[in-house]
Amino acid sequence: MTASQFATPLSSQDASHIKRRHKFYNFIKGRFNTSTIEEDDEPKGIFGASLGYASQWSSLQPHGLTVPDPVAKCFTEILKRGMHIEGLFRLSGAASDVRQLANEFDRPPYYGKHLDLSTYDIHTITGVVKKYLRALPEPVIPRHLHSRFLQTASSLSDSSTADLEDLAHLILELPRLHRHLLCYILILAGSIQQHADANMMCADALAVVLAPVSTGLEQLLQHNVTKKKRQLLRREEMTDLVQTNAQWTMVWTAMIENYETLLDQCMPKMNDDKDQKDDDHDLREPTPPFQTLLNQFDPRPTTTTSAFATTPPPRRHQHQHHQHPEGWRSLFTPPDGARRVLKRLASASSMRPPSVHHHWV
Repeated sequence: MTASQFATPLSSQDASHIKRRHKFYNFIKGRFNTSTIEEDDEPKGIFGASLGYASQWSSLQPHGLTVPDPVAKCFTEILKRGMHIEGLFRLSGAASDVRQLANEFDRPPYYGKHLDLSTYDIHTITGVVKKYLRALPEPVIPRHLHSRFLQTASSLSDSSTADLEDLAHLILELPRLHRHLLCYILILAGSIQQHADANMMCADALAVVLAPVSTGLEQLLQHNVTKKKRQLLRREEMTDLVQTNAQWTMVWTAMIENYETLLDQCMPKMNDDKDQKDDDHDLREPTPPFQTLLNQFDPRPTTTTSAFATTPPPRRHQHQHHQHPEGWRSLFTPPDGARRVLKRLASASSMRPPSVHHHWV
């Protein structure tokens, strides 16, 4: 005889009671079991986290700009000794060196606050900046404003006062932290282009590099290539990407060439949005441990490296010329498959009339 033959049949009342208990148990399990929380929702560092979350370790720059530490420290080092180095942002540092330095910035509890970047190769430093911008869940220029920025592309070629005013108004519509970061990028890019005779990076060349990582175009391309299992994109899709990339290149070229005019209009109104709740959703992400926040104010001098820092790789010989910036640049006073397709897209920027000061090929 089987065990089921010895089982006493349950009454309808008992069966109903057991059913209610199971239902209540499943409800409690679903509400309070931590395993239901997606682990990927909680940032494990500042790379890949929103600007709102990263702002807990950000540096407050002159004029009230709040900028993530990886960008602020790297930009300061670039300004100190990199302005005359050829191919800034266009040439890449060794992938292993970029990864190592990015890991130092992403390592708790200090997140790179005590890193000494003076021994790192400049191209490694610019590679870390691009890696950070590329990893942002929402690009520097958020997606919901893309269409409005791209609408200005066709009218920006003459850089008229009205067009630049429209562009400045668009910049001011960005969420506060995105607006601060964009202006900070424009300040450095504007400084770099002033040394184009030495570094071969005019406004157009910088736009070709910075536009994809600051607008999410590179991330979109990476997603599409992965989704298609690295098959070639259809002709129509490639044409759309080429046109979009060319438009973004025009917009970024205009912003870099006219960065002082734009900043003159934007900076006085940079923080005139105290009642705007544009970053509230970012700040809802997990708050770091209290001790982690206190560790930011460690009394050790900032010239020392992190307690967890590894020996930085030797850098190639580089010219140490440095010229103090003027105007808005005073903010910097010292205190794989998809990439190949992007190179093809960059060449499509020739749809735009070449810049008179275009120095690189």
